[in-house]
Amino acid sequence: MKTLIKKIIKIFLVGLTFVLPLAASALMQSLSYRIYETVLENFDGPVISTVASTAGETTATISWTTDVTADAFVIYDTDSGFANAKEQGSSAKVSTSQSVTLVGLEDATTYYFKVKSSNLLGGTRIDSTVRNFTTSATAVPPVTPPSTGGGGILIVDKRDKIAPALSNIRVTDIKSDSARVSWETDENANSFVEHGKTSGLGLTLGQWDEAKNHSVSLVNLEADMTYYYRVLSGDTSGNLASSTVATFKTLTLAEEIKQEQEATTTPAEEPSITDLSAALERARQIILELSSQVSIGVLQTNLTEHFNALDAINNLLPGPLFSAEPKVIIESRAATVIWLTNVDATSQVAYAAEKDYKAGTVEPYASVVGNTEKRTKDHEVKIVGLEPDTLYHYQLRSKGLVGSLTKTRDFTFRTNKEGLEIVSYSVKVISPQTVEFRWITNAETDSALRYIPIRNNVLAVDEAKSVSDEHMSLIHEMTVENLEGGMVYQIELSGKDMNGRVVSKIIEAFSTAEDNLPPEITQVRTDSVITPGKDYRVQVIISWQTNEPATSRVQFQKGIGSREGDLLEKLPLDSNYTKRHVSIIPKLEPGQVYSFKVESADSAGNAARSQLYSLLAPKKKETIFDIILRILEETFGWIGGIGK
Repeated sequence: MKTLIKKIIKIFLVGLTFVLPLAASALMQSLSYRIYETVLENFDGPVISTVASTAGETTATISWTTDVTADAFVIYDTDSGFANAKEQGSSAKVSTSQSVTLVGLEDATTYYFKVKSSNLLGGTRIDSTVRNFTTSATAVPPVTPPSTGGGGILIVDKRDKIAPALSNIRVTDIKSDSARVSWETDENANSFVEHGKTSGLGLTLGQWDEAKNHSVSLVNLEADMTYYYRVLSGDTSGNLASSTVATFKTLTLAEEIKQEQEATTTPAEEPSITDLSAALERARQIILELSSQVSIGVLQTNLTEHFNALDAINNLLPGPLFSAEPKVIIESRAATVIWLTNVDATSQVAYAAEKDYKAGTVEPYASVVGNTEKRTKDHEVKIVGLEPDTLYHYQLRSKGLVGSLTKTRDFTFRTNKEGLEIVSYSVKVISPQTVEFRWITNAETDSALRYIPIRNNVLAVDEAKSVSDEHMSLIHEMTVENLEGGMVYQIELSGKDMNGRVVSKIIEAFSTAEDNLPPEITQVRTDSVITPGKDYRVQVIISWQTNEPATSRVQFQKGIGSREGDLLEKLPLDSNYTKRHVSIIPKLEPGQVYSFKVESADSAGNAARSQLYSLLAPKKKETIFDIILRILEETFGWIGGIGK
């Protein structure tokens, strides 16, 4: 059987396309895209303000503020007309406070500059104001004139004016998302690398520590992409050396995995298909002959020997090939990982927070989540219960119907900082003219409520009214009076915190008329979480959606339950009103069938319950020996006594 793939498979990176609604609540992002919901977004560039600069001898730091999260670049030149302009900065969009340090400048020189930022939706703004700074002159030791009295000391300026000599420039450790650039200098100097997708470069990484052997890691690169780069080194006298611009190309994820497998595979003599077929046929004959002729002990010994051989052969078969770079949709407390394989395979993600990640161990991850039963080529696993602004390590794992379990290298992502948001809200109709609104924010804000009637399907903005309370609180309660009974209103709940951040939630169509309709339950799905180790535990994450804010609860029981009545066990009621629901059933028995229903109730008390669903709690991986023994036990009942 061939143990190495002889043909080169050209793999196309499949991109994921998302439609961005103009009005939609939580920020979700991946390494290459972000999705917005419930916020009106401006597709123009960000608003730039408070631009400032400080200059040294050969460097200058430019800082400014944007009104939304954006990247940061500085366009600069010694000519105010920017005839030979250069650009330095970072394309990372992570903050509204921007700062770029320009390196490789000439001392005692006036530079003109403009700042540029692009927001998450691609809108770019270049500040129209041309500003300038002047680098300071390098200090030169004074020359003491000779004494006219026949003696004295002559001090000569011996300042180094020769830039470091660069040599042995090379790019190593090229992967799908990173590479290492190394070089040497003939004197101690700092280490920087400019790189980008065009010859204009654009991003500078490195360190100020001085050395003769230099190495800079380039991270957050795109797979299968050509990058331009040059190295920079400056000595203590400010002499800067730069290399010519060169290129390198990152690997695809498939190439990276194949490269790692080839590095760890020891060539061996390959058995033929004929040999394998003969061995399998012989094993089948032995099982049939021994099942009726030998004792249980002898049968167990022979079966163990042959089944171990089959298990070893199975593990020699190649596992699934990951045919695209994984995408991660990141939230503050959850992340969804998406990837593709070339064959139908299971979907699992092992993950651990940075503090729990145990590199170099057999199982470095704290938890494994996913589906071990369903096989597909399109994989999507959601990880919940994460901590905001935390670095997580993760690894993709997939196994086909035959062949070994394939694991990727370690990847990382950082969850978003927890932004200001309205966590939940409820409405209490006191009378057709009076309504009490309550909502909760995840940080203290003041309270404001705006309501606008909708007449003939048109929002009557000129009739808008509002109420407010400057008291800062997490829990907000406001009563609106003098409403028109039965009228449909648009309601906006909002608040502002001590830092001026504003959060709002719009209830598109609210009426004081009696609500007799229960929520609609859709998109019920399950994901299994396996905690490896001695205390083998299985949890199941159940998620669903409703068409209106509602509470969350799950009923469940072992085995098949009643389609009509209640099930034997219930999780505690989650009284928060939300459209997206997540509940976790803990400590299930591996390999057992469970039944469950989900239920939700809106603020008017209208309750809805889903149909009866069933799930199979995943169990530890069976070896070939386990599988065949189970089949034999089902065929020859007396084998059930083996090992007892």
